[in-house]
Amino acid sequence: MIETLRAAGLHCAGQFKSGDVAALADWAGRNGYPVVVKPLRSAAGDGVFVCATDGEVRAAAAAVLASDTIYGEGNAEALVQSYLHGPEYVVDMVSYEGRRYLCGVWQYHKRLLASGRNIYDREHLLHPDEEPVPQLAAYVEQALDALGVRYGPSHAEVIMTPDGPALVEVGCRIAGNMHPGFHDRCAGGNQAGLTALAWLRPGRFLRDHAGRRYGKRCEAVCCTTSTTLDGVVDHIGRDAVEQIAALETVHRFDLKLAPGDRIRPTVDLYSSTMRIFMCGADMAAIDRDYQRIGVLKDRVYRISESG
Repeated sequence: MIETLRAAGLHCAGQFKSGDVAALADWAGRNGYPVVVKPLRSAAGDGVFVCATDGEVRAAAAAVLASDTIYGEGNAEALVQSYLHGPEYVVDMVSYEGRRYLCGVWQYHKRLLASGRNIYDREHLLHPDEEPVPQLAAYVEQALDALGVRYGPSHAEVIMTPDGPALVEVGCRIAGNMHPGFHDRCAGGNQAGLTALAWLRPGRFLRDHAGRRYGKRCEAVCCTTSTTLDGVVDHIGRDAVEQIAALETVHRFDLKLAPGDRIRPTVDLYSSTMRIFMCGADMAAIDRDYQRIGVLKDRVYRISESG
């Protein structure tokens, strides 16, 4: 994917793949730190490390090569990439015959752990006229053209570097955090409904949506909670659940674990504990409720003493 963009003249990360730890470390040393080490094929932050030294690259590469991906596939090679400095954004679109509707642009906020793992925290919706939305949208259009993506939904992750946008990756799928009711409320439409419209009523999609963009109707945040708990979930703390549900800006939330499930300290999206959709008239109210969620989140899952 990245090499296709490079061949098309688009800005993107430098990279090198190998099954040899020493070769990966050598490339990193010659190209400069920090770098990102990750599997060639995975998702949700699985096996992704940000490394600042030769030793960290070697440890991360060895860990990737010794592990399976979330798809149950072995890693014969690992990828090392130049680190893209700047904020990261999600750019969601729906295409038909190469003509597109911009469904939403969201800015990621992540937390870098001491282990080098960069975990999801929350993302917030930007206004379509707000910088750098126009630059991001134009870049993703060029990337989709270069990759031959002319139909269906796309979910791109892009970093706005000092030299302009650079693609992390793009999936030809609906965004994982897309919830129809929530996105209808905050953006005036949702990627699932627009994908169905493009396939079932292409003339209507082209007439009413192609070349257009979403409208931001309110402040919106999707929050992914982390944990340091380690054990087996004995039961759900209903009082904490009810308190979260009663917060003014909480639109809905999903518990990712149930009694009997193993809960472990968060290192990626799959080990996060809840997904919470928040919206309101102003960001101050969302921030206030977000802080309260930080207090309540580990009271939701009660750990078995024998776990």
